[in-house]
Amino acid sequence: MSARSAGNPPRKETSSSDAAEEAVSLMVPTHLSYSQPRISFQTPTTTSHGLVLLLGAILAALALFLAGFLAGIYYSSSPYPANFLCEYYHHLNRSNESNDESAAVSYKFLDTHRGQEIFQELATELNHEGPAAMLATLTTRMANDSQLESSCHPLVHRLGRDYISSHYPTSNSISNSQDDGSILEQCLDHLLDQPGAPLIRTCNAAYLHGVIEHYYLLEQKQQKQKQPNNNVTETEQLLLQLTRDVNDQVCQQLFVNPNSSALSNKWECHHGIGHGILQFTQQLHDKLALQQALQICLLAEDVDTTICHNGLFMEYWANMRRLTTFDDNNNNNHRIQQTCQGKSLACSIYAPTAYLLQHPRDYVGAIRVCQHGYEPAQQLQHQIMCYQGVGVQAAKENLDDFTPVEAACLAVPNKGLQAACMSKALTYYKDSFGVDFLPKELCEPLQAFQSLCQRMSNRS
Repeated sequence: MSARSAGNPPRKETSSSDAAEEAVSLMVPTHLSYSQPRISFQTPTTTSHGLVLLLGAILAALALFLAGFLAGIYYSSSPYPANFLCEYYHHLNRSNESNDESAAVSYKFLDTHRGQEIFQELATELNHEGPAAMLATLTTRMANDSQLESSCHPLVHRLGRDYISSHYPTSNSISNSQDDGSILEQCLDHLLDQPGAPLIRTCNAAYLHGVIEHYYLLEQKQQKQKQPNNNVTETEQLLLQLTRDVNDQVCQQLFVNPNSSALSNKWECHHGIGHGILQFTQQLHDKLALQQALQICLLAEDVDTTICHNGLFMEYWANMRRLTTFDDNNNNNHRIQQTCQGKSLACSIYAPTAYLLQHPRDYVGAIRVCQHGYEPAQQLQHQIMCYQGVGVQAAKENLDDFTPVEAACLAVPNKGLQAACMSKALTYYKDSFGVDFLPKELCEPLQAFQSLCQRMSNRS
């Protein structure tokens, strides 16, 4: 039985033609990858010119032989057929290069005409009927719309932000209670008191995250108008007070619900707090924002520091894509190691996000970012988390079809880490739908990781 109420759309046919040469460069580890040599020599005489051409031909033939030999080693040591891998990498390359709006997912979906139409329709219902009705409608629509399903997290984040912004009381601090409850309680109307709070977890609790993160940002702007020259201590005290407000008015209400999944709701709520804390500190300063936000997560009472850091780093790397250019070579990725060294592993699981938001669905490029972004001998655990982060992002963008996710994880240069990447992606699927099993139709199309998917499906 599927976690979703509708079947998957027809799968795209992929072709293995002309993919062999591409597969060589994608499947061989980066430090052994092959590229066609470009040979240029000075040729002072006709005789020497002929010798040079002969030498060049010999070298080119040797290079081709070496590339074929390395690819042969990889194929022969791999449990997966060569054609299977070639088709998968060709499929990834095609999806990455597509400019078709119907293929746009995640943040890119919001830039499409269709994405804007759906956003406006949901925003209208949210403003007239409230969040519970809007999320129920969204759940129904996603059952028959795989593109919307794979794009809903950033879309619903934005709906939450816009809704609290439109309800923000300009004359009073949003920390103060109104006659009909605090602004947080108003924006979460009829969500906290439902058995199991199921609608809260729609699209991985994106609406909850959006409301919480924008709560901090709006409060920061109002406090800046009142006291434009707050010192570090005053800012820290204000942040801790806001965090207590969120925890008391939202998180604790989720925990006491006897029918709710307390662990899941705690994670989502404290994750949203991490988003909000960093949004607040980034409005004050650039260089100290990350360090101050990490400190607030550490000091906040009754807030899980690790979960708070998780939301914080998701926000950090998503914002980083707007501030700098990421590519998959060695020149830029030292910033990942510099940022994550000595910090929570959550830093690394979201590190590839910045690259993927600039290069949609280029999962192979994101794997290279993880390869180049660390010194493995010093930060192996961080590198493993980075690979898993690629799997998670691929899962978010392909919830209806995990074959691209499988292909992305197979690009990891170590077989054991390939399985770690896929396992994290499958766990994300479970968390996304709030289920303890993986549907049969998700596992069956997989080839390399079908047995892993089936084993995880049987776990309670």
